[in-house]
Amino acid sequence: MASTPNHHHGSGHGRGHTLMMLLCMVPMLLIVAALVATGAAGTGALLFALLCVVMMGAMMLFMPRGH
Repeated sequence: MASTPNHHHGSGHGRGHTLMMLLCMVPMLLIVAALVATGAAGTGALLFALLCVVMMGAMMLFMPRGH
């Protein structure tokens, strides 16, 4: 069975992929902010949302570029 060539060239996805990943966090942060503002969730929910953002950033930072 022949191996297929890797179509990814260069050092990663580039700025477009990074911006998309950052934009994926915006709805979650808006929902948490709305829940905290209305009193439906406590400030602990904000902590979990911020931890999620930090984890996403860590994954983006430490993920190998050519995966």
